[in-house]
Amino acid sequence: MREARSKARGYADFFQWPNRDIEELGVLQELAKTLESVGSNFLSGLRSRGRGFDPPDCEATDTSGRRVAVELTELVDQAALEATVANRRNDREGQLDAPYFWAEWDIGKFEREVGKRLIGKHNRFDQLQDGPYPGGYVVVLYTDEPALSRILVKGYAAQVNFAGVSSISRAFIVLSYDSDIEMYPAIELAIVR
Repeated sequence: MREARSKARGYADFFQWPNRDIEELGVLQELAKTLESVGSNFLSGLRSRGRGFDPPDCEATDTSGRRVAVELTELVDQAALEATVANRRNDREGQLDAPYFWAEWDIGKFEREVGKRLIGKHNRFDQLQDGPYPGGYVVVLYTDEPALSRILVKGYAAQVNFAGVSSISRAFIVLSYDSDIEMYPAIELAIVR
């Protein structure tokens, strides 16, 4: 607990674990639970591949028993994260700038930032180890951005289609725990083929 607390960023860090492999597998497990709750889970046998054996970060099996490659990546506003970290440092030194930084997310920024991460994962497709993965290549973005609510992300995702990432079979955004629905919201992103 002390190690986790010492590494806490102070911004959008709901999913942060001291061990990245556990973090990614945990996010994937929550995605599967959420999909199961609405009757659309297609993943089983979830496992982390571990550092040095990636990409992909994780593997799963689809409903037909085929191997699925899963890559996970965090969606976080880098400028707000850096400002928060600097602010925490300044607070310890008695030079607090502002109590809290909060990134704004309009639909243009959402499309741009999600698109960048999807293209990055698309570009790693040829680097997937131990293939083939006949069940597909799934990309999972996860976020604890304060301004990205379940309702906002659903609305943005309904309006945006992501092109140029044809190696990706399916893509999802997993949000931090939502007490209103008692689960981790998972929203599928539209990939243009």
